[in-house]
Amino acid sequence: MESKPNLRFEAGELVLRPSKKAAPLEKIHLSEVAKGVPFVPKDPEAVLEEAKVRVIQGGGCPFDDLLLQSQSAIQFGQYRGKTFKWMLENDLGYSLMVLSGHQREREAGRLDRGALMANKDVFLKYACTFEKVAEAIKVRRQREGTISGCEGDCLVGFGIYNRHTFKELYEAKDRERKSYVDFIKGSKTSAGSKMDALKKYILQREQKKSRAKGRKPFASSASSASQPVPHTSHLASPPPTQSSLSQPSYSTRANRCRSSGFSHGGGDTGASTTTNLNADPLTSFGAKSRSKAGVSSF
Repeated sequence: MESKPNLRFEAGELVLRPSKKAAPLEKIHLSEVAKGVPFVPKDPEAVLEEAKVRVIQGGGCPFDDLLLQSQSAIQFGQYRGKTFKWMLENDLGYSLMVLSGHQREREAGRLDRGALMANKDVFLKYACTFEKVAEAIKVRRQREGTISGCEGDCLVGFGIYNRHTFKELYEAKDRERKSYVDFIKGSKTSAGSKMDALKKYILQREQKKSRAKGRKPFASSASSASQPVPHTSHLASPPPTQSSLSQPSYSTRANRCRSSGFSHGGGDTGASTTTNLNADPLTSFGAKSRSKAGVSSF
C-alpha cells in the first residue's frame, strides 16, 4: 500500500482538472444539497480510526503516520468521504484551492481546532509532504497575491534549465539562456503552471528595468555657480569707517558756526558783522574795550 499519490501529468505539467472519476461526484453532491441531506463532519479521532481500518485492509502498517494521513477522509465539500490521496490524484485543482485557503487562514492567526479545521490541517500536512504539490500551492498563492513572489530563488523546475533559479536564468549573459528567456516571455502559459510563474517573474524584472531607465538624475546645483561673477569695477565701495562717521570735517564745523551767528572774533550772538581774519587780534580787542567804556581812541 502506497502513501504517495499518483499525480497526473501532461507535457510535464501537473493536471489540475477533475478526472473522469471525479466529474460525476459534483452532480451527486449538488443533488444531495438540493434534497437537504444532512452531513455532520466527524471528529478527528473517528477519522483516524476509519483510516486505520483502510490501512489494515490494504495490507499496510497502521503505525505509519503518512500512510494513515493518505487514507484519512475529507469531511466537507463535494468530495466528502474520499481519502486525501484520492483527492490529489483525481482533482488537484480543487485540492489546491482548499489547501491554499486553509494555509492562508492559519497564517492569518486563525487558531480554532474544530472538526473541519482539524481535518484540513491533516490534509495540508499530508499534501505538503510532496514537493510538487507544495510548490503548486505556493504558485497558486502567488497568483492570488496572498504571499509575496519567490524573489528569484525558486527553481525553474522544467525544461533544460530546470535546476536553475529564476534569477540565475534571467541574469545569464550567454546567448542560449537569453534566447530561452525571450522564448518564455513570448509564450502563452497556463495559469498556475511553473512556466507561468517564471514568465511573471521575467515580466516583473523587465518592468523594474524599464522604470530604472526612465528615471532622470536630479539637476546639480551648478546653476548658481554658473552665474557671471561681477567685475571688480562694479563692486560697491567699502563702507565708511567709524572715525569718519564720528568726526565731522573742518568745513562742516565752519558752516555750523556761521549758521549759529558766531564769528572767529567772539562777537555777540546775532551780530551781523564779519570778522577780518587778517586783522591783529590785540588791536581789535583794544578798540572794542574803549568803545564800551565811552573813551575815544587818541
